[in-house]
Amino acid sequence: MLEGLNHAQRTAVMHDGGPLLVLAGAGTGKTRVVTTRIARLLLQGEAARSILAVTFTNKAAKEMKERLVGLAGRAARGVWVSTFHALCARMLRKDAHQLGLSNALSILDESDQMAQLVRTARAIGMKLDEAAPGVPASRLPRLVLGKIGLWKNQGLRGTDEPPPQHDEVALVARALWRPYAAHLRAMNALDFDDLLLCARELLETVPEVRARYQAQFRWLHIDEYQDTNPIQLEITRLLCGPEQNLCVVGDDDQAIYAFRGADLENILAFDRQYTPCTVVKLEDNYRSTALILDAANAVIAKNSARRDKTLRSGLGEGAPLSVIVANDGEQEAEQVASRIFDLVLRDKRPAESVAILYRAAPQSRLFEEALRMRGVPYRVVGGMEFFARKEVKDALAYLTCIARPDDEVAFRRAITAPARKLGEVAIGRVVAAARAADVPLVEYALQGAPAAELKTEQRVALAGFAKPLVAARAPLEAAANDPDADVALLAHRAVLAAGVARLIEAEPELATRQRIQECVEELMNAFAGFVERRRDAALAPDLAESQLVDTGEGALAAFLDRVRLDGDDDERTDEEKEEKKNKGKVQLMSLHASKGLEFPVVFLVGMEEGLLPHRRVLEESGERGVEEERRLCYVGFTRAQRLLVCSFATTRRRRHELLPRRRSRFLDDVPARCLPAAEAAVEPADPAEAFFAAMRARAAAR
Repeated sequence: MLEGLNHAQRTAVMHDGGPLLVLAGAGTGKTRVVTTRIARLLLQGEAARSILAVTFTNKAAKEMKERLVGLAGRAARGVWVSTFHALCARMLRKDAHQLGLSNALSILDESDQMAQLVRTARAIGMKLDEAAPGVPASRLPRLVLGKIGLWKNQGLRGTDEPPPQHDEVALVARALWRPYAAHLRAMNALDFDDLLLCARELLETVPEVRARYQAQFRWLHIDEYQDTNPIQLEITRLLCGPEQNLCVVGDDDQAIYAFRGADLENILAFDRQYTPCTVVKLEDNYRSTALILDAANAVIAKNSARRDKTLRSGLGEGAPLSVIVANDGEQEAEQVASRIFDLVLRDKRPAESVAILYRAAPQSRLFEEALRMRGVPYRVVGGMEFFARKEVKDALAYLTCIARPDDEVAFRRAITAPARKLGEVAIGRVVAAARAADVPLVEYALQGAPAAELKTEQRVALAGFAKPLVAARAPLEAAANDPDADVALLAHRAVLAAGVARLIEAEPELATRQRIQECVEELMNAFAGFVERRRDAALAPDLAESQLVDTGEGALAAFLDRVRLDGDDDERTDEEKEEKKNKGKVQLMSLHASKGLEFPVVFLVGMEEGLLPHRRVLEESGERGVEEERRLCYVGFTRAQRLLVCSFATTRRRRHELLPRRRSRFLDDVPARCLPAAEAAVEPADPAEAFFAAMRARAAAR
């Protein structure tokens, strides 16, 4: 099991009790270290349920669990491998009642949060569809939610006072802060940030719950620790028992999520917070060639808020970095696309081995156009996910009404898709009457909402909606435990009968009707696949991230939780389909989206002052922002395995203006030895001279 580990990796794996900080540079094998360490604990006799491993994405959690099974076999069954949000949801499903919440609480995704925020604003006489000064109306709700989420990740409760800020978004967010929190509480609903807040409150205020988890989890492992925010730090502290067997793994040089509330100080101060602490540095990089790493090391060395470490390559010196200098953005895209055309079609490199990375999403347009002109297939990473589609969310609401008949968010969505002549006032009456009668909403609807002031046709519509949903619950749960039953068919029939069939029929366009039908069918297939894996978990080590199967609510409720908590895509797409989708396509993505990935060839484009580092970050955060942008550049450099090409333009078009640009200061930090001789000799371009040179070139071309 320890074969092939270097000295530092072996030291981390064999560390016994007490705090352990593993500073794992890019490409140094941190996942191998964590999984081998857990496997070592299992094979020496530690109980699987005594080990907790927390990471930030479902993809990472799934990979970790699969590696664990490969190393330790059936002994890996029972290890909690989870994201922070899934861990908190799992705890709340068991003990939320101790906070005055129902264990069957609703978990809201972003679009649900948006809808409830707008409802809250409307209730207090505020219109979120009107632009604030300097903020487009279409962006205001999302920006307000972002501000509220940031405050929650800093640990603020709904009853706390947000910090004084005077920009327009903050003023709107402050006005909605408490009403929005009260509205969600009244609906027994939590957003993703509330999951963390409530889990912390549970561990803080209920000693027996805290003691139970501390006794269970003797060995804690937190991956990507540089991305933790203050509330995740507190949850970790509360879960950590007196033995302090806490291993955290991360890289301060890849801390790029401050805008989400991540606090770099969490990893920088870890060995001061937990003492005595063992610190292990992983510096042997197995991904990139030496010249790429030398360039990355030189860039990141300029940061002051970091732990000293230097990546080393065992893959040889490799090719020098290449720099493309273009007259403008269009020419930059043309030159990059031309090089990729040669790599893919002349040199026969697989297209999927090439990535274009950029700082801001709008930069992709020019490169998309240039690649299309040359017939080079590409894929922009970050399009709309399957579960974000309206038709899928509508069908999910129907399924939720089966599994959790008192879920108000799902009830309100499903009863209005399609329209049933039940407006918001009428639905409000139904909800209020059901609450007064202490009857779950869907079951009360089946009764025709007897105490609510409604018309006869409205009562008939409610009963018709609810009947197939209530009738489906018991057969579905029975089918989930029967390997010969077709759960997808049962669920499909129920939602169609309850109203989804009418929703499809009401769509006038044939292509849209077919798309809705296909999406609903695919959702049912996803549920069936989940049920199969859930059955298999009783017989074999569970390869998936926490499936929340111990809530006592059944398979459908567990599936719905899994969908809500999947930020990446464990259930959303089949891996073979995903690989097929990427096959033969150049990958375009933001630097933030590229973290954790690697490619043989990387084009890091738009390396200009104002783009990388980004002007907005510099204006808002000063030198602290420069350091975060430098870490982004470092992440971009270290995605490259064999070839790294950087590009910038000396002018950029903004509307009808052509503005001068200067190459990024981060390019100036790259040592001359990492560049070809001709490129190393080029002095940083003077913006004014570059501007006039571009104008002369344009005039000559006419």
